[in-house]
Amino acid sequence: MKKALLFIITFAPALVLADNTTPDTANQIFTNFSVGNLMGLIPTLILIAVITFMTGVLRFLGAGDDAEKRSAGRKIMVYGIIILFVMVSIWGFVNILTQSFFGQNFGIPNYLPKLQQ
Repeated sequence: MKKALLFIITFAPALVLADNTTPDTANQIFTNFSVGNLMGLIPTLILIAVITFMTGVLRFLGAGDDAEKRSAGRKIMVYGIIILFVMVSIWGFVNILTQSFFGQNFGIPNYLPKLQQ
């Protein structure tokens, strides 16, 4: 049951944002597939990092006076913050590079060079 629920939560945005138009070129097929999957994957990973952080917070607060449990909760919080920072930083860096070098029309060129005769 948990695996089915996780599958539905993970792939529900892809179903909601499904596009029923047919792509014209291999470039559009590849771009739609790769960008669509990555754009759904990145927020899911960020959600997992936030859940990890919140789990650490709950363990930290629920430990009471037990120093060992508090340190375990603190360690989970630190890992969650580090993972979240790294993911958001890389995501922003990739977006900056993509917009700087490729502009709005990012993808594989859909034309083949022709030899001049």
